[in-house]
Amino acid sequence: MQKKTWRITIIIAILFLLSGLAGLTAAYKNFLKIPIVQPDRPLDYVLKPGASIRTLASDLHQLGLLPQPKFLILLAYWKGAVKALKAGEYLFPPGTKPTQLLNIMVAGKVHYHRFTLIEGWNFQQLLSAINSDPHLVHTIINLAPEQIAQKIGLPPINPEGLFFPATYYFTTGKTDVDILRQANQTMTNQLAQAWQERAPNLNYNSAYQALIVASLVEKETAATKERPLVAQVIANRLQKGMLLQIDSTVTYGLGQNYTGKLTVANLKQDTPYNTYTRKGLPPTPIAIPSGEAIRAVLHPSENNFLYFVAKGNGTHQFSQTLNQHNLAVNQYQIKLSFPKIGKLYNSFNCKKTWYTSAMIQELIGNRCVLRNLN
Repeated sequence: MQKKTWRITIIIAILFLLSGLAGLTAAYKNFLKIPIVQPDRPLDYVLKPGASIRTLASDLHQLGLLPQPKFLILLAYWKGAVKALKAGEYLFPPGTKPTQLLNIMVAGKVHYHRFTLIEGWNFQQLLSAINSDPHLVHTIINLAPEQIAQKIGLPPINPEGLFFPATYYFTTGKTDVDILRQANQTMTNQLAQAWQERAPNLNYNSAYQALIVASLVEKETAATKERPLVAQVIANRLQKGMLLQIDSTVTYGLGQNYTGKLTVANLKQDTPYNTYTRKGLPPTPIAIPSGEAIRAVLHPSENNFLYFVAKGNGTHQFSQTLNQHNLAVNQYQIKLSFPKIGKLYNSFNCKKTWYTSAMIQELIGNRCVLRNLN
Protein backbone atom coordinates (compact mmCIF):
# COMPACT_ATOMS: atom_id res chain seq x y z
CA MET A 1 0.00 0.00 0.00
CA GLN A 2 2.82 2.37 0.87
CA LYS A 3 4.61 1.55 -2.39
CA LYS A 4 1.47 2.32 -4.35
CA THR A 5 1.06 5.66 -2.60
CA TRP A 6 4.70 6.51 -3.23
CA ARG A 7 4.32 5.74 -6.94
CA ILE A 8 1.19 7.89 -7.18
CA THR A 9 3.06 10.76 -5.50
CA ILE A 10 5.94 10.49 -7.95
CA ILE A 11 3.56 10.38 -10.91
CA ILE A 12 1.72 13.47 -9.66
CA ALA A 13 5.03 15.29 -9.12
CA ILE A 14 6.14 14.40 -12.63
CA LEU A 15 2.84 15.60 -14.04
CA PHE A 16 3.16 18.88 -12.16
CA LEU A 17 6.74 19.25 -13.38
CA LEU A 18 5.76 18.55 -16.95
CA SER A 19 2.85 20.92 -16.64
CA GLY A 20 5.18 23.58 -15.23
CA LEU A 21 7.70 23.01 -18.00
CA ALA A 22 4.95 23.23 -20.57
CA GLY A 23 3.76 26.48 -19.09
CA LEU A 24 7.31 27.80 -18.90
CA THR A 25 7.96 26.77 -22.49
CA ALA A 26 4.78 28.49 -23.63
CA ALA A 27 5.74 31.63 -21.72
CA TYR A 28 9.22 31.59 -23.27
CA LYS A 29 7.83 31.16 -26.78
CA ASN A 30 5.45 34.00 -26.11
CA PHE A 31 8.37 36.11 -24.86
CA LEU A 32 10.15 35.59 -28.18
CA LYS A 33 7.13 36.80 -30.13
CA ILE A 34 6.24 39.91 -28.12
CA PRO A 35 8.23 43.10 -28.93
CA ILE A 36 10.38 44.53 -26.16
CA VAL A 37 10.25 47.98 -27.70
CA GLN A 38 6.89 49.67 -27.82
CA PRO A 39 5.29 49.87 -31.28
CA ASP A 40 4.80 53.65 -31.29
CA ARG A 41 8.31 54.91 -30.54
CA PRO A 42 11.98 53.80 -30.63
CA LEU A 43 14.03 53.01 -27.56
CA ASP A 44 17.22 54.94 -26.88
CA TYR A 45 19.43 52.78 -24.68
CA VAL A 46 23.09 53.00 -23.62
CA LEU A 47 25.03 49.87 -22.67
CA LYS A 48 28.05 51.12 -20.77
CA PRO A 49 31.48 49.49 -21.22
CA GLY A 50 31.80 46.46 -18.95
CA ALA A 51 28.04 46.05 -18.52
CA SER A 52 26.70 42.49 -18.76
CA ILE A 53 23.61 40.79 -20.15
CA ARG A 54 22.21 40.86 -16.63
CA THR A 55 22.61 44.64 -16.58
CA LEU A 56 20.75 44.90 -19.88
CA ALA A 57 17.94 42.62 -18.68
CA SER A 58 17.65 44.48 -15.39
CA ASP A 59 17.55 47.88 -17.11
CA LEU A 60 14.82 46.80 -19.52
CA HIS A 61 12.88 45.27 -16.64
CA GLN A 62 13.07 48.52 -14.67
CA LEU A 63 11.82 50.39 -17.71
CA GLY A 64 8.76 48.16 -17.68
CA LEU A 65 9.66 46.60 -21.04
CA LEU A 66 10.76 43.15 -19.90
CA PRO A 67 8.45 41.31 -17.43
CA GLN A 68 10.72 38.23 -17.37
CA PRO A 69 14.37 39.39 -17.44
CA LYS A 70 15.64 35.81 -17.00
CA PHE A 71 14.17 34.91 -20.37
CA LEU A 72 16.45 37.47 -22.08
CA ILE A 73 19.44 36.08 -20.18
CA LEU A 74 18.47 32.55 -21.26
CA LEU A 75 18.13 33.67 -24.87
CA ALA A 76 21.54 35.34 -24.76
CA TYR A 77 23.15 32.14 -23.49
CA TRP A 78 21.33 30.12 -26.16
CA LYS A 79 22.56 32.44 -28.92
CA GLY A 80 26.10 32.71 -27.54
CA ALA A 81 25.63 36.45 -27.14
CA VAL A 82 26.51 36.79 -23.47
CA LYS A 83 30.07 37.98 -24.08
CA ALA A 84 29.45 39.35 -27.56
CA LEU A 85 27.34 42.41 -26.71
CA LYS A 86 28.96 45.68 -27.83
CA ALA A 87 28.88 48.70 -25.56
CA GLY A 88 27.41 51.89 -26.96
CA GLU A 89 24.23 53.82 -27.55
CA TYR A 90 21.47 52.05 -29.44
CA LEU A 91 18.28 53.35 -30.97
CA PHE A 92 16.09 50.28 -31.23
CA PRO A 93 13.26 50.65 -33.77
CA PRO A 94 9.63 50.46 -32.62
CA GLY A 95 8.47 46.87 -32.26
CA THR A 96 11.94 45.34 -31.80
CA LYS A 97 11.68 41.76 -30.51
CA PRO A 98 14.16 40.08 -28.11
CA THR A 99 16.12 38.18 -30.75
CA GLN A 100 16.35 41.28 -32.95
CA LEU A 101 17.54 43.35 -30.00
CA LEU A 102 20.37 40.95 -29.21
CA ASN A 103 21.35 40.69 -32.89
CA ILE A 104 21.65 44.47 -33.09
CA MET A 105 23.85 44.61 -30.00
CA VAL A 106 26.05 41.70 -31.06
CA ALA A 107 26.60 43.38 -34.44
CA GLY A 108 27.39 46.66 -32.67
CA LYS A 109 24.93 48.67 -34.73
CA VAL A 110 25.21 51.64 -32.43
CA HIS A 111 23.29 54.86 -32.91
CA TYR A 112 25.16 57.74 -34.56
CA HIS A 113 24.51 61.38 -33.80
CA ARG A 114 25.43 64.02 -36.31
CA PHE A 115 26.95 67.47 -36.20
CA THR A 116 26.67 69.69 -39.28
CA LEU A 117 29.31 72.32 -39.83
CA ILE A 118 27.95 75.07 -42.09
CA GLU A 119 30.01 76.85 -44.73
CA GLY A 120 30.27 80.56 -44.03
CA TRP A 121 30.36 80.14 -40.25
CA ASN A 122 33.18 81.86 -38.45
CA PHE A 123 35.01 80.10 -35.64
CA GLN A 124 32.88 81.67 -32.91
CA GLN A 125 29.70 80.46 -34.61
CA LEU A 126 31.23 77.00 -34.90
CA LEU A 127 32.08 76.99 -31.20
CA SER A 128 28.59 78.15 -30.27
CA ALA A 129 27.06 75.26 -32.21
CA ILE A 130 29.44 72.62 -30.93
CA ASN A 131 29.22 73.81 -27.32
CA SER A 132 25.43 73.52 -27.41
CA ASP A 133 25.37 69.99 -28.83
CA PRO A 134 23.90 67.81 -26.05
CA HIS A 135 25.41 64.56 -27.34
CA LEU A 136 29.08 65.55 -27.23
CA VAL A 137 31.41 65.49 -24.26
CA HIS A 138 32.48 69.12 -23.80
CA THR A 139 36.12 69.82 -23.04
CA ILE A 140 36.88 73.20 -24.64
CA ILE A 141 34.27 75.54 -23.18
CA ASN A 142 35.90 78.83 -22.11
CA LEU A 143 39.18 78.00 -23.85
CA ALA A 144 40.81 80.58 -26.14
CA PRO A 145 40.97 79.78 -29.87
CA GLU A 146 44.73 79.27 -29.65
CA GLN A 147 44.26 76.75 -26.83
CA ILE A 148 41.63 74.91 -28.83
CA ALA A 149 44.02 74.77 -31.77
CA GLN A 150 46.59 73.08 -29.56
CA LYS A 151 43.97 70.61 -28.34
CA ILE A 152 43.43 69.35 -31.90
CA GLY A 153 47.14 69.13 -32.64
CA LEU A 154 47.78 72.52 -34.25
CA PRO A 155 50.20 75.24 -33.18
CA PRO A 156 48.71 77.93 -30.90
CA ILE A 157 47.18 79.91 -33.78
CA ASN A 158 43.84 81.38 -34.74
CA PRO A 159 42.17 78.30 -36.31
CA GLU A 160 39.66 80.32 -38.31
CA GLY A 161 38.70 78.59 -41.55
CA LEU A 162 40.62 75.39 -40.84
CA PHE A 163 37.56 73.13 -40.59
CA PHE A 164 35.77 71.59 -43.53
CA PRO A 165 32.00 72.14 -43.74
CA ALA A 166 30.22 68.79 -43.72
CA THR A 167 28.06 66.54 -41.57
CA TYR A 168 30.08 64.52 -39.09
CA TYR A 169 28.68 61.41 -37.42
CA PHE A 170 29.69 60.32 -33.95
CA THR A 171 28.74 57.92 -31.21
CA THR A 172 28.13 58.48 -27.52
CA GLY A 173 31.29 59.39 -25.64
CA LYS A 174 32.91 61.41 -28.42
CA THR A 175 34.25 64.83 -27.47
CA ASP A 176 34.05 68.22 -29.12
CA VAL A 177 37.77 67.90 -29.81
CA ASP A 178 37.13 64.67 -31.74
CA ILE A 179 34.75 66.50 -34.09
CA LEU A 180 37.07 69.49 -34.54
CA ARG A 181 40.04 67.23 -35.18
CA GLN A 182 38.10 65.30 -37.82
CA ALA A 183 36.86 68.48 -39.48
CA ASN A 184 40.37 69.93 -39.50
CA GLN A 185 41.85 66.77 -40.99
CA THR A 186 39.16 66.77 -43.67
CA MET A 187 39.93 70.40 -44.54
CA THR A 188 43.66 69.62 -44.63
CA ASN A 189 43.08 66.75 -47.06
CA GLN A 190 40.58 68.62 -49.24
CA LEU A 191 42.76 71.73 -49.46
CA ALA A 192 45.90 69.74 -50.23
CA GLN A 193 44.20 67.89 -53.06
CA ALA A 194 42.68 71.07 -54.49
CA TRP A 195 46.05 72.83 -54.28
CA GLN A 196 47.74 70.01 -56.20
CA GLU A 197 45.11 70.31 -58.94
CA ARG A 198 45.16 74.14 -59.10
CA ALA A 199 45.24 76.05 -62.35
CA PRO A 200 48.65 77.30 -63.52
CA ASN A 201 49.90 80.87 -63.10
CA LEU A 202 48.03 81.66 -59.90
CA ASN A 203 49.58 84.38 -57.76
CA TYR A 204 49.16 82.61 -54.43
CA ASN A 205 52.26 81.47 -52.59
CA SER A 206 50.58 78.79 -50.52
CA ALA A 207 47.43 76.77 -50.07
CA TYR A 208 46.74 78.84 -46.95
CA GLN A 209 46.60 82.04 -49.01
CA ALA A 210 44.11 80.35 -51.31
CA LEU A 211 42.10 79.34 -48.25
CA ILE A 212 41.95 82.97 -47.10
CA VAL A 213 40.66 84.05 -50.51
CA ALA A 214 38.16 81.19 -50.51
CA SER A 215 36.74 82.49 -47.24
CA LEU A 216 36.26 85.91 -48.86
CA VAL A 217 34.52 84.33 -51.84
CA GLU A 218 32.33 82.32 -49.47
CA LYS A 219 31.14 85.48 -47.74
CA GLU A 220 30.74 87.51 -50.93
CA THR A 221 28.42 85.29 -52.96
CA ALA A 222 26.36 82.15 -52.60
CA ALA A 223 25.77 81.88 -56.35
CA THR A 224 27.75 78.92 -57.67
CA LYS A 225 28.33 80.37 -61.13
CA GLU A 226 29.62 83.65 -59.70
CA ARG A 227 32.24 82.29 -57.37
CA PRO A 228 34.97 81.86 -60.01
CA LEU A 229 34.17 85.43 -61.17
CA VAL A 230 34.49 86.85 -57.67
CA ALA A 231 37.71 84.88 -57.14
CA GLN A 232 39.19 86.46 -60.26
CA VAL A 233 38.09 89.96 -59.21
CA ILE A 234 39.99 89.52 -55.96
CA ALA A 235 43.02 88.18 -57.85
CA ASN A 236 42.88 91.10 -60.29
CA ARG A 237 42.78 93.68 -57.51
CA LEU A 238 45.64 91.99 -55.67
CA GLN A 239 47.72 91.93 -58.83
CA LYS A 240 47.16 95.66 -59.38
CA GLY A 241 47.96 96.46 -55.76
CA MET A 242 44.44 97.77 -55.13
CA LEU A 243 42.71 97.68 -51.81
CA LEU A 244 40.29 94.79 -51.76
CA GLN A 245 37.66 96.86 -49.90
CA ILE A 246 35.56 93.86 -48.89
CA ASP A 247 32.90 94.70 -46.32
CA SER A 248 32.92 91.26 -44.70
CA THR A 249 36.57 91.68 -43.70
CA VAL A 250 35.66 94.88 -41.90
CA THR A 251 32.82 93.28 -39.96
CA TYR A 252 35.05 90.35 -39.04
CA GLY A 253 37.76 92.68 -37.78
CA LEU A 254 35.27 94.60 -35.68
CA GLY A 255 34.27 91.39 -33.91
CA GLN A 256 31.79 91.98 -31.11
CA ASN A 257 31.96 95.72 -31.78
CA TYR A 258 30.05 95.26 -35.02
CA THR A 259 26.50 96.52 -34.47
CA GLY A 260 24.97 95.08 -37.63
CA LYS A 261 25.21 98.35 -39.57
CA LEU A 262 28.39 99.10 -41.46
CA THR A 263 29.27 102.81 -41.46
CA VAL A 264 31.96 105.02 -43.00
CA ALA A 265 33.53 105.23 -39.54
CA ASN A 266 33.74 101.42 -39.50
CA LEU A 267 35.43 101.40 -42.88
CA LYS A 268 38.05 103.85 -41.61
CA GLN A 269 38.61 101.98 -38.34
CA ASP A 270 41.87 100.14 -38.88
CA THR A 271 42.17 96.49 -37.85
CA PRO A 272 44.42 93.72 -39.21
CA TYR A 273 41.40 92.55 -41.22
CA ASN A 274 40.21 95.87 -42.66
CA THR A 275 40.81 95.63 -46.41
CA TYR A 276 39.74 99.29 -46.78
CA THR A 277 42.75 100.44 -44.78
CA ARG A 278 45.27 97.67 -45.51
CA LYS A 279 46.45 96.26 -48.80
CA GLY A 280 46.64 92.57 -49.49
CA LEU A 281 44.87 89.70 -47.82
CA PRO A 282 43.73 89.58 -44.21
CA PRO A 283 46.03 87.54 -41.94
CA THR A 284 43.65 84.57 -41.66
CA PRO A 285 40.45 83.35 -43.26
CA ILE A 286 37.34 85.17 -42.05
CA ALA A 287 34.99 82.19 -42.29
CA ILE A 288 34.77 78.52 -43.17
CA PRO A 289 34.91 78.17 -46.96
CA SER A 290 33.16 75.40 -48.82
CA GLY A 291 34.93 73.05 -51.17
CA GLU A 292 33.17 74.90 -53.97
CA ALA A 293 34.68 78.22 -52.90
CA ILE A 294 38.14 76.66 -52.67
CA ARG A 295 37.85 75.21 -56.17
CA ALA A 296 36.64 78.57 -57.49
CA VAL A 297 39.74 80.31 -56.12
CA LEU A 298 42.07 77.71 -57.58
CA HIS A 299 40.22 77.67 -60.92
CA PRO A 300 39.01 81.26 -61.35
CA SER A 301 37.15 82.54 -64.39
CA GLU A 302 39.53 84.62 -66.47
CA ASN A 303 38.25 88.17 -66.70
CA ASN A 304 39.30 91.80 -66.28
CA PHE A 305 36.64 92.73 -63.76
CA LEU A 306 37.66 94.86 -60.79
CA TYR A 307 34.26 95.57 -59.22
CA PHE A 308 30.92 93.97 -58.56
CA VAL A 309 27.71 95.04 -56.90
CA ALA A 310 24.68 93.12 -55.63
CA LYS A 311 21.68 93.26 -57.96
CA GLY A 312 19.17 92.43 -55.27
CA ASN A 313 18.30 88.98 -56.60
CA GLY A 314 21.18 86.98 -55.21
CA THR A 315 23.51 87.74 -58.12
CA HIS A 316 25.93 90.56 -58.94
CA GLN A 317 26.80 92.96 -61.71
CA PHE A 318 30.50 92.88 -62.59
CA SER A 319 32.39 95.86 -63.99
CA GLN A 320 35.84 96.57 -65.38
CA THR A 321 35.98 100.28 -64.60
CA LEU A 322 34.94 102.47 -61.70
CA ASN A 323 32.55 104.46 -63.91
CA GLN A 324 30.81 101.24 -64.96
CA HIS A 325 30.63 100.18 -61.35
CA ASN A 326 29.14 103.50 -60.23
CA LEU A 327 26.45 103.19 -62.88
CA ALA A 328 25.73 99.63 -61.71
CA VAL A 329 25.44 100.78 -58.10
CA ASN A 330 23.04 103.51 -59.20
CA GLN A 331 20.97 101.08 -61.26
CA TYR A 332 20.78 98.06 -59.00
CA GLN A 333 20.90 99.49 -55.51
CA ILE A 334 20.02 103.16 -55.36
CA LYS A 335 17.40 103.59 -58.08
CA LEU A 336 15.63 100.34 -57.25
CA SER A 337 15.51 100.96 -53.50
CA PHE A 338 15.46 104.76 -53.29
CA PRO A 339 14.61 106.37 -56.62
CA LYS A 340 14.50 109.86 -55.09
CA ILE A 341 18.18 109.83 -54.14
CA GLY A 342 19.38 108.44 -57.45
CA LYS A 343 20.36 111.89 -58.63
CA LEU A 344 22.11 112.61 -55.35
CA TYR A 345 24.32 109.59 -55.88
CA ASN A 346 25.53 110.94 -59.22
CA SER A 347 27.02 113.96 -57.44
CA PHE A 348 29.35 111.87 -55.26
CA ASN A 349 33.04 111.86 -56.05
CA CYS A 350 33.88 108.16 -56.09
CA LYS A 351 37.20 108.33 -57.87
CA LYS A 352 39.18 107.46 -54.78
CA THR A 353 36.64 105.59 -52.71
CA TRP A 354 34.20 103.11 -54.10
CA TYR A 355 32.57 102.23 -50.76
CA THR A 356 29.63 104.45 -51.62
CA SER A 357 27.39 101.93 -49.88
CA ALA A 358 28.26 103.12 -46.39
CA MET A 359 28.13 106.80 -47.44
CA ILE A 360 24.60 106.39 -48.79
CA GLN A 361 23.67 104.28 -45.79
CA GLU A 362 24.55 107.13 -43.42
CA LEU A 363 22.84 109.75 -45.55
CA ILE A 364 19.55 107.88 -45.49
CA GLY A 365 19.74 107.04 -41.80
CA ASN A 366 20.93 103.42 -42.12
CA ARG A 367 17.69 102.40 -43.81
CA CYS A 368 19.45 100.11 -46.23
CA VAL A 369 22.73 98.32 -46.67
CA LEU A 370 24.38 98.97 -50.02
CA ARG A 371 27.38 96.74 -50.45
CA ASN A 372 29.99 96.81 -53.16
CA LEU A 373 32.02 93.69 -52.84
CA ASN A 374 29.26 91.75 -51.10
